Amino acid sequence: MKFLAAVCSAKGIRDINEDSFIMGEKINQFAKSYSEEQYEGNDSCINFLAIADGMGGQGSGEKASYLVVHKLKEISSKFTELNEEILNKEITEIHNEIILENSKMGSTLTGIIFQKGNKCIINLGDSRTYRLRHDMFLKMTNDDSLQRYDSTAASNVITNGIGGGLKNISVNCRFSDKLIIPGDKFLMCSDGIHNFVSDTKIEELLSQNLPVNEISTKIIQTAITNGSDDNCTVLVVKFEE
Repeated sequence: MKFLAAVCSAKGIRDINEDSFIMGEKINQFAKSYSEEQYEGNDSCINFLAIADGMGGQGSGEKASYLVVHKLKEISSKFTELNEEILNKEITEIHNEIILENSKMGSTLTGIIFQKGNKCIINLGDSRTYRLRHDMFLKMTNDDSLQRYDSTAASNVITNGIGGGLKNISVNCRFSDKLIIPGDKFLMCSDGIHNFVSDTKIEELLSQNLPVNEISTKIIQTAITNGSDDNCTVLVVKFEE
């Protein structure tokens, strides 16, 4: 099975872009204010298709998210196949490395692992992954945020992530050979998107018969038009035979 992926990332009204992304062998340039990239791949190797939203301020958020995607790229080249045990160990090592470098900086992570056999969905934090299969649209992740449990809580307080001063983390991952089938579309986004673009609108745009790069840029534009006050990153993937 092969895929075509596209990402669009913008700093929006923020001074710097703390979001990072990985598509197979391609990761973003460090703290680039705006990016549009495309990537084609297949399941002959391990592909991370994911975004990371940095946090911590004072120049550390972008460092944390970039470190996460850089380490994911290393993991994909170190193994021929990933499973839950390996993934938990490797993500925990990234977490510990970030804590040692700066106890305050951290990052979310959301996305999929595309490989032979069992594919995987992974999530830590409040970035999201959605899937469109035929006409069935589904949010594949749950937000690790305080607001999930208390609607009056601030939207930016996360309860799980990589780094961020968290002593214990939970690597939310699920491996399945049914996770991805030909024709599926996946969309990953940071909270600068889903806090300002409804799930209904995301589904509408993902359902359109448009190239994946056009879908990603349209969703970015919608978030900014709707007044997003955060960095905005969208990664769209379409799978084919």
